Amino acid sequence: MANERSSLVIKIDKELHRRIKATCALNDISIRDYIVELVEKDMQKRNKQNK
Repeated sequence: MANERSSLVIKIDKELHRRIKATCALNDISIRDYIVELVEKDMQKRNKQNK
């Protein structure tokens, strides 16, 4: 199903979390959406490099 989701829990440095949170607030985006977008862009880039 397209709407099924899995959870991912990671531990990060408090300062990095603060910076991510601030970046997301400035860009009016959720942390979840920000991280998912970064991962998807990276995966697309890597797939293009491997072809």
